[in-house]
Amino acid sequence: DKRGEIVVPQLNSAALKQLARAGGGKYHTIRFDDSDIAALAKALPENTQTSDANLGREFDLWQDTGHWFLLPVLFLALVLFRRGAVLSLILPLLFFMPSDNAQAGIWQDMWQTPDQQAAEALSQGDAERAAELFNDPQWRATATYQQGDYKTAAKAFAGFDHADGWYNRGNALARSGDYDAAIAAYEHSLELAPQREDALANKALLEKLKREQEQQQQNQEQQEKNQEQQEQNQQEQDQNNQNQQSENSSQENQQQKENQQQNPPQNPAEQQDQQTTPPPQQGEQQDQQQNQRQQDAQSDAEPRDSETEQQQHESRLRQGQREQENDDDEKFW
Repeated sequence: DKRGEIVVPQLNSAALKQLARAGGGKYHTIRFDDSDIAALAKALPENTQTSDANLGREFDLWQDTGHWFLLPVLFLALVLFRRGAVLSLILPLLFFMPSDNAQAGIWQDMWQTPDQQAAEALSQGDAERAAELFNDPQWRATATYQQGDYKTAAKAFAGFDHADGWYNRGNALARSGDYDAAIAAYEHSLELAPQREDALANKALLEKLKREQEQQQQNQEQQEKNQEQQEQNQQEQDQNNQNQQSENSSQENQQQKENQQQNPPQNPAEQQDQQTTPPPQQGEQQDQQQNQRQQDAQSDAEPRDSETEQQQHESRLRQGQREQENDDDEKFW
């Protein structure tokens, strides 16, 4: 109650009994068994039960005797069938019978409104036919949404200024990819129904998706910038390498020109003298060979008195040859 105390509700049976007596009825407290129902059944008048039994017998008698009227019809059909009259009557009717779809359409038009037919088509998954049949604009927008035409559905839901209309419009805009407009529609729905949990959940989800999308876009832009910077650095490095090579080539050409200026080419006579002038080692070798020939000539001119002098002479020749070979080896290496 107002003071914060616990209040135990109680049934005011006295007031209810008084109300029942005032209306000419009887009051019975409900029980877990069938005693309350039995008490109410006993209170019914006997003439009412008798009249119900009579009506039941008359109805049962009518239902039991109705099939006897089919016997004359069957007898007449057998007679006409033997004479071919039934076939002649049935065949023309077959050409004028409507198709199954036409019969179904006629039957639906007779017993169902367009909105009812559209609701049935929508429940069967035929959203396109439901969108054509609906007269109610909100149901038509719903069918258009289920059909997958989210942009048209969003425009259709814009005509309903209530919480459900803004919520459905937000769903259609979210499906079409317009997150900003969808969040705004959810906010309108929450202004009209602040405790709507589905609108709160969808709005939070779209805000999260939007942040992730923005983060991905920023990462992609940063990657593109890094790639452009790398390409620019590579181009600059290639240009620097090319400039360095050009500079080195220019320096080499300049050095060659300076060397040519410092050491001009000699005239043909000087070149011939250089070619005819033997190197120092070659001149020494020639001098040694000439001295050896002179010694050989002198030794040939002197008389060979003994075998010892001849051996000494041969030894000197071999020694000279070895020295010459050593000189040749040193020149080769």
